[in-house]
Amino acid sequence: MPTPLAQLPLQQSVRLSAAALSTFARCARQFRHLYLDQLSLPANTPEQERGRQFHRLVELHSQGQPVVDRLLGVDPQVQHWWQAFESSPHWDPQAEIRSELPLWTSLESWRIVARLDRLVLPDPTSRDPIEIIDWKTERQRPSDADLTHNWQVRLYPLLVWLLGEQIRGIPIAPEQIRLTFWYVNDPQDPFVLEYSLAQARSDLDNLHQALQTLEQAAQHHFPMTTELATCERCPFQNLCFGLMPHFSEDDISSGEDRADNLFPLLTSDPWL
Repeated sequence: MPTPLAQLPLQQSVRLSAAALSTFARCARQFRHLYLDQLSLPANTPEQERGRQFHRLVELHSQGQPVVDRLLGVDPQVQHWWQAFESSPHWDPQAEIRSELPLWTSLESWRIVARLDRLVLPDPTSRDPIEIIDWKTERQRPSDADLTHNWQVRLYPLLVWLLGEQIRGIPIAPEQIRLTFWYVNDPQDPFVLEYSLAQARSDLDNLHQALQTLEQAAQHHFPMTTELATCERCPFQNLCFGLMPHFSEDDISSGEDRADNLFPLLTSDPWL
């Protein structure tokens, strides 16, 4: 049985990551089931497993460990991605590299967390940017317009700015930060964001607003979304609709593409 919401110290019950914030924006009820009730998700899909393999290989390579033997045992698609990575400018950056770097801070009693795939820290005397890199293994690159609203795009550079002194020993200005999403299936078309103070202030305001909205949703027991296209692929749909959810073709057709992309975004890892 899910824990009664009245017994939940909400801010202490969940670490808010980009994935958690995205889930809440999509459906407050789904957020509750995943992050408060901590209901289990199905096992990784083959696509998710390939992504996990690639991330692990890059992490080991960044640590200076050989990966040749491991490459023999991974999916052929991952081997193809690795060849693209070897030819990319991210193969051997001349800077300090921190891989799978966890970050967290407290905001309005909430713990805000992230895990960066890679943080590149150039020499402090260099004018090169501090670069956050996220390896993207999805089949299709989203548009820049869609990515602008992505919580990873908002949260990752914001946390590097807020935690700059802990990361580097000196404050980091927003203008020193660059965010790159590198797409294994479209390596010549990365998403790149040059951060700024105006963007940092906007992201911080958006985060405060999201926290307030989350607390308001808790007062109403985390209502389900009105977008049934989201429900159609939700692993928790039987909790809202029973075993026979009633969807019409009209209900789901307008959100078909978005629904196809829903499941890979769900994760029980609080750092993602």
